[in-house]
Parts: sequence; C-alpha cells; structure tokens
Amino acid sequence: MPIKERGGVWHVHVQVGSVRVRRTAGKGATKKEAKELEADIRKQLHDDRHAKRLDRGLNRTFGDGLLEYLNSEETKKLRSYRSLIDKARALRPHLERVRMEDVPIAAENMKQALLADGLQPATINRRLAIVRRILNLAYRRWGWLKAPLYITLLPEDNERHIYPSVDLVNKLAEACASKDAGDFFRVAYFTGLRKSELLRVNADPARHIIDGRIVLDSQTKTGRPGVVPIANDIMPIIKRMPLSVSNNMLRKNFEAARTAVGRPDLHVHDLRHGFASLLAESGADFLDIMVLMRHTSPASTKRYTHLVDARLKKAVARMSRKVAARK
Repeated sequence: MPIKERGGVWHVHVQVGSVRVRRTAGKGATKKEAKELEADIRKQLHDDRHAKRLDRGLNRTFGDGLLEYLNSEETKKLRSYRSLIDKARALRPHLERVRMEDVPIAAENMKQALLADGLQPATINRRLAIVRRILNLAYRRWGWLKAPLYITLLPEDNERHIYPSVDLVNKLAEACASKDAGDFFRVAYFTGLRKSELLRVNADPARHIIDGRIVLDSQTKTGRPGVVPIANDIMPIIKRMPLSVSNNMLRKNFEAARTAVGRPDLHVHDLRHGFASLLAESGADFLDIMVLMRHTSPASTKRYTHLVDARLKKAVARMSRKVAARK
C-alpha cells in the first residue's frame, strides 16, 4: 500500500521503476494530505524518469535534497538528528531555492556571509558538512546529478588552551544566582564531565552514582560508557543530587557569573579542560589523563601534553636544586 498509518502518523511509500521513496506526512497530517503528498512524489518521480530519458537535468533544488535527507529513516535514527534540524533551519535562507547544480557557488557565498557575521570556522564547517552530505547523496544514491559536486571547508584552529584554576571556579560558582547551578559547575570541574553527561547523571543519580564513582552509559558523546571516581572535594554535592537545575537555567547562570568574575571569555567546556590540568598538576601521566577524560584517541589527549611536560620540568628543576644544595 502506498499510504499506511502507523503510530498516528501517515507514512507514504512510492516506487516508480527502480526508484523508491519513503516519507511521513508529519504529525497531525490527515489521510487526504498524505494522499496529496503521495501524488506529488509520484509526479516528481515520473518527471525525473522523463528527464533522464531526454538526458535533461532534474531541476531539483537544495531544499528538495534537504527534505529528502531529513525525512529518510536512516537520518532519523542518528543521535544528532535534533541538531541536524537546527542546522537545516540555518541553511534554508541561503540555499533552499538554489538549483542543485549551483549549490557549490551559493555555499561559497554563504560561507563568506557567515564569516562576516562573526561565526567561527568550526560552526560554519558543521553546516557545510550537511551540504556536502546532501550533494553526495544526490549524485550517488538519488541520481539527481550527472557528476559529483564538491564543497571546500574552512581551515580550523579549534583548540582552546584555557584551564581554569580551583580559585576561579569557586569564584564562578559563588557568583551564580542559584547555589545548585554553582555546585553543578563545581562537579563539572572536578569530574571532567561534559554538561550533557552531567545533566543525565543529575536526572538519575541512583543509576549513575555507585560506590563513590560516576558510571556513564553509552549515551556519551563518543557512544562509549565510562567510570569517573568522585573527588572528596565534591562528595557533599554528589550526596545532594539531584540538583534543581536545567540546561537553560545553567546557561543563564554561567553567562552572568563569568561576567561578574571578569572572565567573559570562559566556556562551560573549559571546566573540563581545567579537570585535565588538575590531573597533570597532581602527577597524572598521559595515559591517566586519556582514560579519565574518556578520549577514544590519543590525538584528543595530545593537547594536554604540555601540562604533563610542565610538571616533569618542575620535577627535574627540584631535583637539580637539591643536587646543587648538596654540592
């Protein structure tokens, strides 16, 4: 059947020749609207077949490709699907009505406009990555393009070398309007947890806090579970969990607090880098930091090498002073 209802949503399946399209009519759509969608898709597929027979372009726009990509079951299963929706909204004003063949030129113009607006290269590249993916699918899977099209990403220098001290983090926490928000940032600092990870721990502490350790499931950024020992400095806060915080409330508290302490350049993620610096200063070696930061690759830990080197240099300097004193 080309139209089928499942879970209160109408699903449309259309096949013309060897090309098969599956879409949902969306939440709240009626059967009539689903039939109209089915008719539109069928007409588009027949037009495509006719254009291919005459060796003509399919006259598809980037907006068509974006819709095709976001509506595919494969894309909907991605953990980053909600983030993709947000990035798609940002792409539409620049590319939605652009013919697929003209997307590389339009993407270059978009790139320059976003740089002029002050966006960081990494942010722009995340949007361009979606454009590249859609162009790749248009050529290799959907057959909308006769030849591959290419998008060039911007060079990035993403590494931040800001390592907050314990004193700075305590000032930051005390400057928060909410005590729970301040305590949340203290825990983030002494565990190295990402904000999203710590929010999940806070939502269900009985599940994640076991025998003086924080146990993470596979819903981490890397998709891998992990275990983080709890420092004595934050044990009283851990025992009070769950804290009364939300993502939006934390954002507002952090922005106000960093301004109050005179550090508007601070990011919440810098607390995680601060944890790595504490480990290095306390005698942790490269492997210790890699395990406790839960990196999947040594390349991610490499940015902290200078912290370990600095500690080792201090140790050698102390040794030299002792030898000199004996002489």
